Amino acid sequence: MLTSMSWGVDSLSNVISGPLGGLAADKWERKKILGYTQFVKAIIIAILSILIIYNQVNAMWILIFVLLIGFWTTISSPAEHAIVPTVLPINTNILVGSFATIMAAQHLCGTIMPPIAGKMITWFGPGEALSSTVILFIFGGLTYLKIKPIDIKTESEHLEKINYIELFIFLKKAPLIQAMVFSRAWIYLFVTPAVHGLLPVFASEELNTNSFGLGLLFTALSAGGVLGNIGLSLWNKHVKKNILFLTYWSIACIAMLIFANSKSMLISLPAALLLNFGIISTLTIIRATLASDVPDKLRGRVSSLNSIAMIVVPIGSFLTGSIAEKYNAPIATMLCCAFFLFSLIITFLIYPQIRKAK
Repeated sequence: MLTSMSWGVDSLSNVISGPLGGLAADKWERKKILGYTQFVKAIIIAILSILIIYNQVNAMWILIFVLLIGFWTTISSPAEHAIVPTVLPINTNILVGSFATIMAAQHLCGTIMPPIAGKMITWFGPGEALSSTVILFIFGGLTYLKIKPIDIKTESEHLEKINYIELFIFLKKAPLIQAMVFSRAWIYLFVTPAVHGLLPVFASEELNTNSFGLGLLFTALSAGGVLGNIGLSLWNKHVKKNILFLTYWSIACIAMLIFANSKSMLISLPAALLLNFGIISTLTIIRATLASDVPDKLRGRVSSLNSIAMIVVPIGSFLTGSIAEKYNAPIATMLCCAFFLFSLIITFLIYPQIRKAK
């Protein structure tokens, strides 16, 4: 239970900073939010690097560092999602391909950077290795500030009162957006805690592997995200969105069941890859749909629903952890897979718009 709950507690800060980021993205110039938050994170990392180099760091400093970086990352996340449609023509296929490319790049970095970081720590030390990322954040901030939206809006155009009441009024009249939000919530409630949260338990108790094997499992998940988004960027123009949803959901559910019953790394690794292949591709389609079907003045707050939805992760983690503690991790994952499938079917039946999505 502790393993699963630790994954869920980490998401709680998103529930606080996410709505703030959504308001900021709809009130101020988004590229400035993205650029300045990168600079703030560079300063935070520079301070921690100095503390590590001079052996002045302790567990409390590391906790504060993680919380601060997570806070500013979540603050900037709605602006990151909302700015994409402003630099591209509003076309669902183009946006799906663009978000797929962005997500593939993120997962690719998540796959290749940990080994590189490990080598740098071995060669130079943890403080020195961490300090090298300061340059990356500064470069990223400067790059964001160079963005030139197609429809440039000044901050004076966003000075009207911004709140979430306007968003809720819009959502009541947008059933497809509701369906997307619920579909994403089911992933955070049932899949994330049951697979990602219990992955260390599967590695040690079911697969009898060490930290290296656990690393391979996380790499397989990242690789699935990369392959899923690369594929999505290629064939989203040729396949209807409703077919894509059914295909990716089916792949994810089947892979989740196989993973839960696997006792071999030879089966678990491809199952983990296919699971994230389906899940990440689905999340990318949802992001693109939210970006294309929502007015620009609401995109920041709609994007922040991703962070707000994270509130269900601790609930799912408690549910998954409780079942795993009473029975075992495979049963917990299989039950969560059944709950996930049932929730998707209900969503599909309630919202005909998702069945007709082009």
